[in-house]
Amino acid sequence: MGVEESREYAEEVVADHVVMAQSGANSVRAEQVDMQQAGAVSIAADRVAMERSGAVLIRSQDVELTRAAGWIVVADRVTANDASACFLVARSVEGNVKTFLDVKTAIGLGAGLGAAVVLLGFLIRLSGRRRD
Repeated sequence: MGVEESREYAEEVVADHVVMAQSGANSVRAEQVDMQQAGAVSIAADRVAMERSGAVLIRSQDVELTRAAGWIVVADRVTANDASACFLVARSVEGNVKTFLDVKTAIGLGAGLGAAVVLLGFLIRLSGRRRD
């Protein structure tokens, strides 16, 4: 069953194939999602293709982003053309995608913050001993 979304906004869309153009949805669940100049809060699908569109959370096996953005993208494979994602977790990434935080950066950031907390704790204990 396919759904073509022509309304301005839908709360929840569930279908085999969803096509969205200049519209939005809170939640989209489908086998395949095709979006053009559209937006969604949450997308869960086997395949997602977005062009000049955006989503807060994308969970999919295969994601294709063309001049599109996702806040959190979790996928097996991402193909991107001039795309951006704040948090990107993918086994394979092809193309041009700008990320704020990927897995390598997250590990480095976590290690750095962990070291800073340990150092701060050491300095607090050291300054407490001097007062005694």
